[in-house]
Amino acid sequence: MRTVELYTGAWYGDRRLSLAFPPGWDVRVMGESPGPPLGPSELQARLLAPIAGPRLSELARGRSSAVIVIDDISRPTPTAELIPLVLAELAAGGVPASRVKIVIAAGGHEPASESDNLKKVGAEATSTIGYEVHDPEGDLVHAGVSPSGIPLYLNRTVMAADLRVGIGGIWPHEGAGFSGGSKILVPGVAGSRTARYLHDFLRGARRRGDGVENEFRRELDTITGMLGLDFIVNVVLDHGRRIVDLFAGDRILAHRAGVQAASRLFAAPPVPRDAQVVVANTYPFDTNLYFTSWGLWPILSAPPGATKVVIADGSQGPGSHRLKPTQLSLAGRAWVRLRTLRPRHAWKQARHLAAGFRRNRSRRTLEFLVLCPNLSADGVAARFPAATPFRSWDELLDRLTVLHGEGPVRVVVYPCAPFQIPMEESGPV
Repeated sequence: MRTVELYTGAWYGDRRLSLAFPPGWDVRVMGESPGPPLGPSELQARLLAPIAGPRLSELARGRSSAVIVIDDISRPTPTAELIPLVLAELAAGGVPASRVKIVIAAGGHEPASESDNLKKVGAEATSTIGYEVHDPEGDLVHAGVSPSGIPLYLNRTVMAADLRVGIGGIWPHEGAGFSGGSKILVPGVAGSRTARYLHDFLRGARRRGDGVENEFRRELDTITGMLGLDFIVNVVLDHGRRIVDLFAGDRILAHRAGVQAASRLFAAPPVPRDAQVVVANTYPFDTNLYFTSWGLWPILSAPPGATKVVIADGSQGPGSHRLKPTQLSLAGRAWVRLRTLRPRHAWKQARHLAAGFRRNRSRRTLEFLVLCPNLSADGVAARFPAATPFRSWDELLDRLTVLHGEGPVRVVVYPCAPFQIPMEESGPV
């Protein structure tokens, strides 16, 4: 039998999963994993040679305090590996750990458990300085208004710090084109009202991985220039969630260098028109079915009649988001948006509500086979009502064999779909 090896269960074991197919099937793995992973000394070397700015230790000189803002468990960045390197640089510049705070940029995501937060912060950091989880409805300060008229409410701990450092990752993102950079501050540690305005009133990228030259990203970069994001550490990961490159320094130029690298490293062939089975592995966004959708693009691009297969772990359940509460009725979602309505933005609000309604209807009617061993059928149905769940690959393979026989069958597997970007010769599809 032909066997494809891939990863599953981000943050919950990061296990290797073997997908076996009948010997008569033509199986192609689409795209390669970036690599090789960087070791500790290589990570440190990149941190000490920042892009377009001084070393972090130089920025720290004369500062009274610092805050390190990291992304939360919904993101695959192995921040625990990076925090000690950042702390060492801050200490070299005269800011000891006793004057440093860590804030987890939870944005509008579901609250994480303490054990999940510890995975992000790491034992070394929590033993010395601890951490705070940002609450978008919690202790905020009003930090002015953006050039587009967006009221800025930010986490008080972050704004009180004398030096602000952001740690995150770079991968395709539907709204911003790519994640990373200024996003760690806004909307990462912004209040719900600010985040709502940002997402509803600014035009984002045309599609995931479509660069960062868009209104949404420009506004974020302007805001972080106003508020002060002094230094970023952004990483690019391989298909096993290991760091293969690190970009540190200026919040804009270091991020742009990372985006260029990610665009090249994550490039993958588009779904062939003759594919009969399309498999999308949603690792490393596979633990929460809300973010699993970031890896569904291969099955959405599948040719008519192809069988669609999704690999997800589901350890964190169906998932949700404060800004896009898809568990609510249409009236409930409309009320959430109307709470921040301004008359001059009424048309944009209506447009976003209509688009959200279409996406929600599409999600609820999307048919595919899903390997999700850690969720019941009801749990899967809460997010994807039309999906057919399986608890093991053998069970799912039996269904595929019933549908397609012993072969020949043309199968394509995208081993890390949330990272991968379908590329034609002229650019992203």
